[in-house]
Amino acid sequence: TVDFKNTIIIMTSNIGSQYLLDGIDENGEIKEEASEMVMNDLRQHFRPEFLNRVDDIIVFDSLTDAEINQIASLLLSEVILRMKEKEITLSFDEEVIRFLGKEGFDPQYGARPLRRAMVRLVEDPLSEAMLNGQVKKGDTIRGVLTEQGIVFENQ
Repeated sequence: TVDFKNTIIIMTSNIGSQYLLDGIDENGEIKEEASEMVMNDLRQHFRPEFLNRVDDIIVFDSLTDAEINQIASLLLSEVILRMKEKEITLSFDEEVIRFLGKEGFDPQYGARPLRRAMVRLVEDPLSEAMLNGQVKKGDTIRGVLTEQGIVFENQ
């Protein structure tokens, strides 16, 4: 038996996201018409019996470039910590953060593709550098953006 008396369940959906992409004003706020269209799509997609049990529905604002870059920075921090466990000191230039934010953001899907971009653009090349012996225990490495993408330089 499970007691949900003190439980908060947070669910997300991209239903109606096409209206949000076009429904943002010059201040980055969602226009009322766009929000209403999203709610109409939501009502068409889910049965009233389900929606009646949901306490609140929130339409989120789109992420700003600064917020996306902050998420990219947090994901890079996780990689830095994993490398520290392997006794490798790793840092990244600011251009790398902005590049990842740009490559890993999709207006329709938000920052969800950012994790895949991190794997493809940072973790895979870093793993290859470690396997090739270019990066090893005790090294101090800096990730920099070049025309070839993100490369890891010994400091």
